[in-house]
Amino acid sequence: AVVSTQSTGSINWVVLGHTYAFVFNFLADFTYFGELFNRKSFMVVHNGLPSVDSFFTLSGFLVTYLLLKNLTKRGAFSPLQWLTFYVHRYIRLTAPYLVAILLEGWLYRHFVSGPMAQGVMVGPASAHDMCEKYWFTDLLFRKPLAGVIGTLGA
Repeated sequence: AVVSTQSTGSINWVVLGHTYAFVFNFLADFTYFGELFNRKSFMVVHNGLPSVDSFFTLSGFLVTYLLLKNLTKRGAFSPLQWLTFYVHRYIRLTAPYLVAILLEGWLYRHFVSGPMAQGVMVGPASAHDMCEKYWFTDLLFRKPLAGVIGTLGA
């Protein structure tokens, strides 16, 4: 329960940091950066890079703990049980990731408009065009081997 609670806090820290990073991309008054970075209360957001690492570490501990708990309860896993474990993990991780790719690669172009959208949607390597063209590399988690830059995972 403690690791799960810490993991929840860590993912909230990740979301907070990414929210501010996204807002800063569209901020017209850059003098506000200096005001924010001088606040002691903003240090949590500014130093948010460890939040991703801590989330993955705590999530890994949680998955390992639950796996070891099942192993001690049932004994050694058969090859079929290992296959079931990995297929289950793949489906759990891939389903929300594919929804995000769908939103970025296809729905984004239909719902986003205005002057701020032009910076994202224009150009030969725009993010949504790359997602639309190379979505299958994300499905197989093979993007680094495919040499694709600019989609969600890169």
